[in-house]
Amino acid sequence: GAAPAGAASAGGVAAAKATVVEHRKVTDLLHSWEERIHKQAQSFETFAGQILQVDTEIIANAGKVKGLRGEHAQLKARQEVADQSIAQILEQQDALGRLLTSLQEALKAQTPPGSEAAKPTQIHQRARVLSVQLDELDRQADDLARETQAVQSALYAEPLTTVVRVLDAHASALDSMQGQVGNMVDRINVLQHTL
Repeated sequence: GAAPAGAASAGGVAAAKATVVEHRKVTDLLHSWEERIHKQAQSFETFAGQILQVDTEIIANAGKVKGLRGEHAQLKARQEVADQSIAQILEQQDALGRLLTSLQEALKAQTPPGSEAAKPTQIHQRARVLSVQLDELDRQADDLARETQAVQSALYAEPLTTVVRVLDAHASALDSMQGQVGNMVDRINVLQHTL
């Protein structure tokens, strides 16, 4: 009777050892999976933080792009205004050139003394009006040159340089025309005193 009881007892111990070993393997496997899941969670959190940072940068860059579009629209509008002003200056210069030509032709015609005493006065008045118009054009050209220079120095290095050069050329042309008108006014005054 004692031998079978010892064998059963030894078999129970062996089964218990096998259960303990199996339980340890399962526990080790669960610990291994838990570590892997924990590492995956940490990796996911790191990745989520990186995605959040990229999203934040994209939103910030989208705001910058929107701001740049607004600035571009403003600059385009200013450029169009500058182009219109230049076109107006050209038209006024052409009109002044025609007026100066007609004034010179009128002076060349030189009517005989006493036949049209009022004509030199009219020519003198036209010359004064022309001088006022030239002064206004000169002021407008100076204003436009200052505004263009401010825009150029703030935002562009080269594109508006050409506009500034054109405005300088127009200002020089206006100065020249004003000088010619001044000479004409002097000649008219001399003619009035001789008539």
